[in-house]
Amino acid sequence: MKFRTILVFSFLFTVSLWSEPPRPSNVPKGAIYNEKYKTFILEEKEEPF
Repeated sequence: MKFRTILVFSFLFTVSLWSEPPRPSNVPKGAIYNEKYKTFILEEKEEPF
């Protein structure tokens, strides 16, 4: 039982290392985290008319 809990917590910790940082409430959902500038960037997409 202890081995299973250690395995689960180590998996969750490993996954959290590769996830993007928590998104502030004022950041739109379309924004992507930029590793270079350490901030969220909303890229403009040209929509076909």
